[in-house]
Amino acid sequence: MQQAYSSGDANRAPTARAVVTSAASSPAMADLVGVLFDFLYVVRRGHADAAATAPVLVRLAADGPMRACDLAERLHLDQSTVSRHVTTLETEGLIRRQPHDLDRRAHLIGLTPEGSQAASAAVAARVREFESVVADWPPGDVADLTRLLTAFVNGLDAHERTPA
Repeated sequence: MQQAYSSGDANRAPTARAVVTSAASSPAMADLVGVLFDFLYVVRRGHADAAATAPVLVRLAADGPMRACDLAERLHLDQSTVSRHVTTLETEGLIRRQPHDLDRRAHLIGLTPEGSQAASAAVAARVREFESVVADWPPGDVADLTRLLTAFVNGLDAHERTPA
């Protein structure tokens, strides 16, 4: 099995990279998939608010009011989870439900002014964190990472949209 980190990282616990080694077609692919798993883990680890509702606020800020089922689909969550988040955020005064103009049975979920502020604050905090992580990087490295991640995300999106 490959080492997950260089010798300078010997004190770190095993990571997802070690797990994907046997499934990957090459050591380079094992490293790529493993580092992506590690990335997702680190990103989620430090920033989950107590109720895990920040993604709901940010999605509503980005896309505007929508039905709960559409919000669940965009967040890749089940509807019962989104319903709990919506109830929590509504109680906190960060979102409000309003009747859907075209479907009287449905409601649209939208941000209150306080919810918009909370979403902006969550995004600003994340941006500041990422900026501090790459503050010492050469500008070309930041541009390269952006270019490569964009290509990867676009390729992954196209692959997932291709019928099997």
